[in-house]
Amino acid sequence: MLRLYDPTQAASPSEAPKYPYHEVVDNAGVGVLRVHLEDADGNHVLTDIGDSGGYFYTTEFFGSWISVTWDGGSKMALYVPDTGRLMEGAMLDTVYKSDTASGVAWGWEANVTRDRVVLHADGTTGGTYLPLTGWYHGQAIVWLDNNTLGGINAAEKVLWSCPAPGTPETMVTNCVNDRIAIQQDGGWKILDSNGTLSPLIPGGLRLCRWSDSYIVDLDGTYTLYDGSGAVLAGPYAGGRYAESLREVGQDLYCYSNDGETTYFRCPAGSRPTPLFSGVTVEDSSVATDGGGVYAILTAEHTVLCFDRFGDLLSTIQLSAESAAQNCNVTFTNGCVEVSYPLPDGQSQVVRYLPTGELVS
Repeated sequence: MLRLYDPTQAASPSEAPKYPYHEVVDNAGVGVLRVHLEDADGNHVLTDIGDSGGYFYTTEFFGSWISVTWDGGSKMALYVPDTGRLMEGAMLDTVYKSDTASGVAWGWEANVTRDRVVLHADGTTGGTYLPLTGWYHGQAIVWLDNNTLGGINAAEKVLWSCPAPGTPETMVTNCVNDRIAIQQDGGWKILDSNGTLSPLIPGGLRLCRWSDSYIVDLDGTYTLYDGSGAVLAGPYAGGRYAESLREVGQDLYCYSNDGETTYFRCPAGSRPTPLFSGVTVEDSSVATDGGGVYAILTAEHTVLCFDRFGDLLSTIQLSAESAAQNCNVTFTNGCVEVSYPLPDGQSQVVRYLPTGELVS
């Protein structure tokens, strides 16, 4: 079935919040970045934050908060322009996800190594916790005490709790989105944001990012399971894959066998549909527009564009100049963007529609 690609269907960034200040880049280079903030009239602001002189290494905005770092990121502060509130030695946490829709995030204080403080988008703060996840739909998983895990909401109400199989010092976890995998008794258990703990899963475990599926490595082979624990069928007995198996997009996976790489689509509850076989990809990452269109760079110096249904949209042949370089493939405003370094240290950027037409 033919599916025409419409770039207007690509995921568009939501309208940016209206902040009183905007960032101006003063200097950017390898390992060097200096920026400052200006108001709507072009005045240099936040010049009295610590000893920064108003020049920063990074700036981040969340609700009413502005998070800045300077001296290569070693110094930091959180500031609320509306109230003048200043928290020196603190920053918006970049490890755990912020929840813009629910108006809650984690803040990190330099003199506190593990705990995080609850930041509300209105410029206020809440309690301090040791988190296990970022904020998703206004909820997060945290340590309630040294022996108890729990879920809290943005109002810091405890939604559920369960005994922990260890302490913060001894328990080994792996967090992806709003789920955590907990190592226990030679295997893993998955704890979700509702407080549901799975049965013990033997072997190595890798949570998927774009779905509630997970991949298990047992006895040198890999098996894909959906969130209910059911094996998703594959080309090998029991749904197992040899050599490697990884998630690359929404319902999209790839596996290697005998030096060949195969991409396939497999929504929960269905059988895998092969997309491409024998494709050797130079870059392990797969670019996506966020709307179900993907692009991969091949060893043949082409970019393959396909949708989440497995339909090939185009095969983009790269120029000889770009093919000789280390290319990077991303999506910008619905276009496939191929960038590669030039001898003078600058970057060349070429844009295509996912259907293969050259844009610029």
